Amino acid sequence: MIQKILFTAAALLVAASAYAADKPQTLCPILDKPVDKTKFVDVQGQRVYFCCGNCAAKFKKDPEPVFAKLAKEGIVPANVQKSDPICGMKVNDKSVKADWKGRRLLFCSDQCKETFLKDPAKHVAALDEKPAGKS
Repeated sequence: MIQKILFTAAALLVAASAYAADKPQTLCPILDKPVDKTKFVDVQGQRVYFCCGNCAAKFKKDPEPVFAKLAKEGIVPANVQKSDPICGMKVNDKSVKADWKGRRLLFCSDQCKETFLKDPAKHVAALDEKPAGKS
């Protein structure tokens, strides 16, 4: 019973954050300088911009601190996700979504979103196995 309550509370927190007002990314998350839109890294369906190639390289080595910083600041990276992380279907509609640790994930259905919420880390890692193509 307690597990169900904790899971429901966690799901509600993730769902509520998915509808928070988003700030656009205008500063490099490493050096806090204006971003250069030609310097970016696509990881786990997210496009993160940087001021230079050195910052992009640092992010590639350890993306978690950057995602945490963006989340704390209310910044959601651009989503370049091509498919649902659960079933692999193409994602066209951006209305079914969840925010998790600085990432916004898109889903083809509420059912896939619910599956994601049961083990987000596992499913986010799967996105790295099939990186998003550049748009």
